[in-house]
Amino acid sequence: MSILFNRLSPKNSPPSTYPAIPPSQDPHLPHPSSLSTELSKAYISHSYVSSRRAHLALLDTYGKNAWLTGNYFLEGELKQLEKELQQTKTEIDLITLARKTQQEEAGPEMKLLEENWKAGVGRVLETELAAEEVSNDKPGAFGLE
Repeated sequence: MSILFNRLSPKNSPPSTYPAIPPSQDPHLPHPSSLSTELSKAYISHSYVSSRRAHLALLDTYGKNAWLTGNYFLEGELKQLEKELQQTKTEIDLITLARKTQQEEAGPEMKLLEENWKAGVGRVLETELAAEEVSNDKPGAFGLE
């Protein structure tokens, strides 16, 4: 058994068929300091993916309940808005009815005012026509010669 341990010890490792080249001597490998940005990006990406996975697991576990709870509250808000809408429509109908009633009550007065206006305009026209006739009959009647 000790032979097996001696054979597997790091001192007695078998020779490699590929000799190890130190990274600083290989011209094709980038400098280790330039890899720090890539390593930083990899850490950020790993953190994002890990966080996203955790959130998706939570969503899978609790998402349905959260969705149903959200819908419950939205339904309550919708009912409240529909109630306010119905109240507003009722107020609009009452205002429209009151306006129509006032217009119907004011109808006879408006008709009387319109007739008086027409009669007044007619009298003004008759007066102007009479004045024109008088001025045509007597050129010096108004002091115009």
